[in-house]
Amino acid sequence: MSAYESILENVKVDENTFIELKKQWAEETIIILEQYREQIHMIRKINNKLRGKEYFPPVTNYRDALFHYKLAYESDNIVTLIEQNNSIMEHLHRAVKDGITEIIRTITNEISDFYENQKDDITHIEENSYLQHIIHQLKEKELEIRLYSLEIKRPFDSIEYFENFVKQIGEIKTLLSSDEWYKDINQKLTF
Repeated sequence: MSAYESILENVKVDENTFIELKKQWAEETIIILEQYREQIHMIRKINNKLRGKEYFPPVTNYRDALFHYKLAYESDNIVTLIEQNNSIMEHLHRAVKDGITEIIRTITNEISDFYENQKDDITHIEENSYLQHIIHQLKEKELEIRLYSLEIKRPFDSIEYFENFVKQIGEIKTLLSSDEWYKDINQKLTF
């Protein structure tokens, strides 16, 4: 007997209980899928404005999560349901993580390019210092998100983390738009 078959033997759930558990799981998972869909929709909107084109990993990971949902819904045992649920959550988390890190990279690259072109301008030392600070903030945020993934934390299970991220990016944009000197970068950072 294989280990998998052994696990199935030891995790016996009668058919009626399994059907009821799967029904409850399906209802709860639909809510989770919807929460992630909202985040992915916002990522796509921001990304399309920033880059002018689609960034596909969030969409393909969401599609893959739906595929695993189907497999879980069609499963006939608790172990398969658990396996597929884990795959769903991994794809959903990766969808948002990849989308946010791409947004961060895009914004960081735009600000870095602007900074590189302006860093020798001695009349704007304070503004350049501020740009360096923003670049470091963005890189720290990307690192934080990547570390969460390594630790198998899922900050995107709650839409609050994503909303805070959007708020932080908005604050950066607002601060940059408050000074005419940043005009060129502000035109590129449309979101």
